Amino acid sequence: MTAAVAVTLVLAACGGTVEQSTPASELTATSDAQATTEVSVSSEEPVATQTDTTTATTTTTTTTTTTMTTTTTQPPIGLDPGSPIPVGDPEVSGFTYEEDYADAAWDGFVFGLVETGVGQYNDDPGRCLVLLGTVTPTSTEGAVSNSFNTPNFSIIVNGSLVDGGVSDCDTDAIEANGFGWILDASVTAGTTYPFYSEFFIPDSAGRDPEVVVVGSATGSDALYFEPTILTEIPVPDTGPGTPSGVNRTPVGDPEVSGFTYEEDYADAAWDGFVFGLVETGVGQYNDDPGRCLVLLGTVTPTSTEGAVSNSFNTPNFSIIVNGSLVDGGVSDCDTDAIEANGFGWILDASVTAGTTYPFYSEFFIPDSAGRDPEVVVVGSATGSDALYFEPTILTEIPVL
Repeated sequence: MTAAVAVTLVLAACGGTVEQSTPASELTATSDAQATTEVSVSSEEPVATQTDTTTATTTTTTTTTTTMTTTTTQPPIGLDPGSPIPVGDPEVSGFTYEEDYADAAWDGFVFGLVETGVGQYNDDPGRCLVLLGTVTPTSTEGAVSNSFNTPNFSIIVNGSLVDGGVSDCDTDAIEANGFGWILDASVTAGTTYPFYSEFFIPDSAGRDPEVVVVGSATGSDALYFEPTILTEIPVPDTGPGTPSGVNRTPVGDPEVSGFTYEEDYADAAWDGFVFGLVETGVGQYNDDPGRCLVLLGTVTPTSTEGAVSNSFNTPNFSIIVNGSLVDGGVSDCDTDAIEANGFGWILDASVTAGTTYPFYSEFFIPDSAGRDPEVVVVGSATGSDALYFEPTILTEIPVL
């Protein structure tokens, strides 16, 4: 019989800890029910009885049985490249990760690799493999996760480490199936993010990948997965996003909708006010299906290094939709009517101290996002010092 014993693999990687989400029964290899061998030694002789007619004394010989048990176990899989963990298996292909230097923890799952063509602007000869999986933050410092605290993913090919790249491979079909780049994984705790990490292998590499690495392959504490190449892109079942649960301040109210902001690394400070969101059409050169929301407000520099403010020192504005962070874009939305009413793009806010600048920040929400925004964020949504406002959608553009 096999005892129900929980086994945990604790691995420190990439400044964090990786653990395989696997029950003990999956990590133990045995033969013939834990390779148990029983050896019994017994006496088959009948009980001998000796009787003395004078004293009526009886002597009895007792049979003795001895049992020896041996159990053989194999070291847990995934601790070295020679015994990788299978991919795509709900029972064994999951992992957990905790960042050592930040309040960040993740659950993860590895689907496997898919082969794609090289990227549009990659002229080098070679082969593209893209790792697919999911990550779900279980702990975050702010309203959403910091994508730079995700675990590192890499592969080993022909004895050499290949790290994830950027735009080396054609990922259009992968993104169309709901996967996003791993370093865009800014989502609320509990929201599952289907990720990809792309690997470009030069022709000189010479053969198939040997193993997929989760964590730091340069140390002794990564997890290793089989480099299975899938025949099709899986469809991730992520479910709806998880609300952030932050407290939100009303917008458009002179009593409560103002804020102040100070830049940590420059002599820059601002007073601000949030009017709310307006819905517009998509921009002239935006062919993607989706929805456009534009945030309107004012910023007034109270401290500047030079004669005018540096617009790149303005506070950051974003929204959270379906558990995912949406940052401000450029020319994704039609802002003609907004500009005609006196508002300007936030990154054009170069004005003298004390001059109020009416701003807009535009957000394009792909159809796949699925619902209305949950919150407007002023500051860094991945940190602990942002402000959160109601995502009220106005029926008209405010008059300045």
